[in-house]
Amino acid sequence: MRIIQSRWESNNPWMINYAKAKTRCTNKKTKIYSRYGAKGILFLMTKEQFKFLWMLDNAGAMSHPSIDRVDSKGNYEFSNCRFLEKSENSRLGAGVLTHDDVRRIRKDYKYGDGSKLGKKYGVGKTAITNAVRGKTWGSR
Repeated sequence: MRIIQSRWESNNPWMINYAKAKTRCTNKKTKIYSRYGAKGILFLMTKEQFKFLWMLDNAGAMSHPSIDRVDSKGNYEFSNCRFLEKSENSRLGAGVLTHDDVRRIRKDYKYGDGSKLGKKYGVGKTAITNAVRGKTWGSR
């Protein structure tokens, strides 16, 4: 059974990203639903659009392809999405933070607090960690 699944996955690598993106917008039981579906972010792409975008952005050649919404407050729709390397997508996640947000985050941050602060500011814990360490917002 695993051989068939592996063959299917290798023929449809984009489907893993498709399922994850759709789930975070539609499944209330998912950990990160609060940062997507609960905020009103909708998944509006068809499988065909998602696959086309995967090919258009040459995501198959990326080490860790990640779907990115150009407008982080917008929906997952063809005109608002692109594929980036996961590391680049995480770095850009800090783009929704303001300088005032970063100052407050640095003041309030305690080790291991990234997820909690991420939920508060609507970004991932990587964006919080990068802001605290000065990777995306310069030095403290």
